[in-house]
Amino acid sequence: MDAVSKNKKVQEYADDTVIDTIKAFIYSFIGIFIFFVPIKLDGTYRTLLYHMSYKVQYDMNSFLKLCIITFIFLGFIKPFIMKGSKETPNKLFIIKKVVSLIIIANIFYGTKDTFIVSENTMFIIEEFIFNIATLLPLTSIFMVFLLNYGALEIVESFCHKLMKTTFKISGKTILNILIYISTDCFCGFFITNSMYKKGKLRQNEAIFLILNFSIASIPSISYVCSELEINKFALICTSLLILIISNAIICRIYPLNKKKKSYYIKTTYKETIHKHDKFKKGLKKYLKNKPTTNIFKDIVDNLEESFKVVSNLIPDIIIVLFIGDIIINSEFIIELVKYAIDPFVGVLKLIDAQQVNEFIISVFLNDILAIENVSRNVEYTSKFIISIIFVIKGISLSSNIIYMKNMDISISKKDFMLVYIERILLIMGLYLIIYCSFKGYNSII
Repeated sequence: MDAVSKNKKVQEYADDTVIDTIKAFIYSFIGIFIFFVPIKLDGTYRTLLYHMSYKVQYDMNSFLKLCIITFIFLGFIKPFIMKGSKETPNKLFIIKKVVSLIIIANIFYGTKDTFIVSENTMFIIEEFIFNIATLLPLTSIFMVFLLNYGALEIVESFCHKLMKTTFKISGKTILNILIYISTDCFCGFFITNSMYKKGKLRQNEAIFLILNFSIASIPSISYVCSELEINKFALICTSLLILIISNAIICRIYPLNKKKKSYYIKTTYKETIHKHDKFKKGLKKYLKNKPTTNIFKDIVDNLEESFKVVSNLIPDIIIVLFIGDIIINSEFIIELVKYAIDPFVGVLKLIDAQQVNEFIISVFLNDILAIENVSRNVEYTSKFIISIIFVIKGISLSSNIIYMKNMDISISKKDFMLVYIERILLIMGLYLIIYCSFKGYNSII
């Protein structure tokens, strides 16, 4: 009987392993297909996630506006009605929520231009908010297929040594980086924070991803190339080269080299380097650490978290873009800040150095606002350096800085500023080297 029982248990374990393996392949394929595979619908190539987002925005526009207003309102009243809430309402909180409600209600249902200086800002706010209100919930629904069923472990098995050696982060982060590139930064932040909270990322890795790899998405790259008439292939190649070199440097210098390598929670998940049979060993690692929770529960939990983020994030974005609109259109503020960075831009001897100066200031506030204010008559070299900064500068007040309030990862404002300055200087320096290599040093003297 003992032998029969033992054989039965072995057979049951083998059957469960086969089922878990099949499930891993099917679920991982669903995740990869939804997030990364471009398909053509309505004459445009986009990932399925983007197509779903645009479909919701187009077919349910009126309902979506109502949902956004409701999200903001619920975020406003939550601290007042929830017992034991950690959020303590203060005057700034109340003013921010009320002003954001008034501005967005004016954009959706009013005269649109009551509060906003620039017409472009109004359209950017509307597009920003629609994308966040649709992409984040959709990401929260489908991210379990990408993160929970073997894709992370298999990618880590193949890429760990390369990523660890080059950027001081584990191989599995490639999936997160691809989310930043294929969708947008907010979806990337959401997944970074989720992986960190579940003990799949160390603190320093999460911070490196947020500050070093939250680069512009493929649609954004297409946008800047179209707007400034830049050669897309040349921009991607140059930006990628500068990104790799600058990130390899930044992760090794202050302040990022001082970040903790600890996990958010105690976890049995360990980083591994596989020299042989990488796919098989990656799959085996997943089967050993497979999730114990139900997939539907994970989806509901993620969706609930995304609604919370949306209700907190949208008012902050409205206020930041509202203030940014005033700053960008204030010649006094632009001249004041430009004075501090002009010596660095002057090294490149650009004909349109003033435009580059203004762009470096405004892109810190928001990418699209900054591009809209670039004159289309600037010379090509200036346009190209502006495009590179747009693609790989990584840090923005209206993206990762503002999102940090909704994350469990702690980064100081000083670190944001230091890394931004380091990256801008590295972009300028590396571009100067590349430019001189092709044109010769005499061309900039």
